[in-house]
Amino acid sequence: MDVIDRLIKEWSWRCEKGYPDLSNPRDIEILKEIFNVGLHEELSYDKLTPEALELAKAISGKFNIPLDDIKAKGPLTNNRIVVYADINRRKFYEELEELGFERDIRIKGSTQGGMRKGAVELIQKPKGIQKFGGAGKENESIFIGTLNSLIAESGTPVDITITDGTRKVRVENIDKVEDASARGAKEYSKSDADLLSAGKVRLGVSIKKDGAIRWESLKTRFREVYNIFINKAVNGQIPNLMLVSREDAVDKYHMQDAEGRNYSRVFIKDFPKDFDEEIIFGKDKVVVAERSFSSSDFSRNGDEITIRVTNLYENLDQIAEDGKLPIMTFAHHVGKKYGIEMRAFMEKALPKEGSKANNLTISYNDLMA
Repeated sequence: MDVIDRLIKEWSWRCEKGYPDLSNPRDIEILKEIFNVGLHEELSYDKLTPEALELAKAISGKFNIPLDDIKAKGPLTNNRIVVYADINRRKFYEELEELGFERDIRIKGSTQGGMRKGAVELIQKPKGIQKFGGAGKENESIFIGTLNSLIAESGTPVDITITDGTRKVRVENIDKVEDASARGAKEYSKSDADLLSAGKVRLGVSIKKDGAIRWESLKTRFREVYNIFINKAVNGQIPNLMLVSREDAVDKYHMQDAEGRNYSRVFIKDFPKDFDEEIIFGKDKVVVAERSFSSSDFSRNGDEITIRVTNLYENLDQIAEDGKLPIMTFAHHVGKKYGIEMRAFMEKALPKEGSKANNLTISYNDLMA
């Protein structure tokens, strides 16, 4: 099986309908995850084309950005400059116009586009992405980097309000926002960004992109349930479910029906609800902010900062109202043991009536009996 065939098959297996639907944003996201979107490797600044390298050095001097935080995006042309800096993107782009750059929202690699000068393209990303992870951290890094930039502009601790227009949360005297992973993740904590005052966490925020459908990977928390599911499925003890060895991966399986069709997902109904609150809000009792952030979502008035989000959640009643309670689910993931992952999807991810997706629903009590 060649690379393209494997890519298409893996994509199809993960899609809800069993085949890619290009009008479904989630199917496009799945393709990006598989393809790793990183075919164009980031290289050190000295690999830029001569024209781009000259501009990179000018940017480094003008904004006091270390050259090690400026990358070449390659490997085909190396004419794209990637600047990692926790500075206000809008102001940064405006000042780049003094170096002859023009705004171009069509430039890929950033939710807000980038800047262009001749054949040279430029995008700016929060430095947190470089330090703590890849593209999956970009939304959190925009949140953290933009807030820290605005706090620095204020020159004093600030009061921060997060609001979706209906609900709001306000915390006072915040002097720093930190990636929660930098503080050492605690068991079953949910914070992506910690708002600090004098070194103490005043508020933890779990950040979800618009359209997110997953709450948590459950294999660690519910290892016993996962192992029972795999063992029973292997031994044919779950009605209408077979595990069939994959051609392209050793010791990994497809979940299939009796006709040999892959299931997109296997849902567990009647799963105990005791863990719902912890799965969403964690033991650290965070708030959930749903937004695909850009710098325009943040505004400062003196020592007051307001963050606009799509949805803000503080309790399960609000989650239930929007149809986002956790649904325990098994799904294919070739990178996981047995090729099967266990996740808590949002209730809205359940197939709609009349859906062509091939899914199976099993009872928790029957599974654990």
